[in-house]
Amino acid sequence: MADRGGGMSVRCTAGCQAVNALAVIDDNKLKLVESGVVADYVQLLSPQREETLQAEAAHGLWLLAFNCKDNIIKQPGCVEGRYFVAKSYYFVIL
Repeated sequence: MADRGGGMSVRCTAGCQAVNALAVIDDNKLKLVESGVVADYVQLLSPQREETLQAEAAHGLWLLAFNCKDNIIKQPGCVEGRYFVAKSYYFVIL
């Protein structure tokens, strides 16, 4: 959750952006999935999270889906492998 100044949210968003920058490189995709980043992204898609954080998580899943779609669909908590982040910049349909 964000602190009163929004610092925690900013750090989480920056962290997602950093992981997403790694996910652009194909050789990193499976390594990131194996490290558990998909579960983290799924948690960040929660409606209780800020929209920018949801958008970064959806973007990360989109990046990983090019090489690791099956791994993402198998992730516990994923509803039939489909995500839609309301009011955000990205959506992912697997």
